[in-house]
Amino acid sequence: MHQCFVDLAVYSPHSFVKVDDTAPGVAEGEATAAITVGVATSGNFVGHTVESLAALP
Repeated sequence: MHQCFVDLAVYSPHSFVKVDDTAPGVAEGEATAAITVGVATSGNFVGHTVESLAALP
């Protein structure tokens, strides 16, 4: 993320919103003081595709 700040010439990490569905991705956002959103309805921890999630009771 630090390279993103440099590449985009953004000097305040609070200007970024980091969205991720993994624990390391969320930790990265928190470590850089960006606004961080964890997605819990998909991704590695859920272990389902969108279709298999929709089929659940």
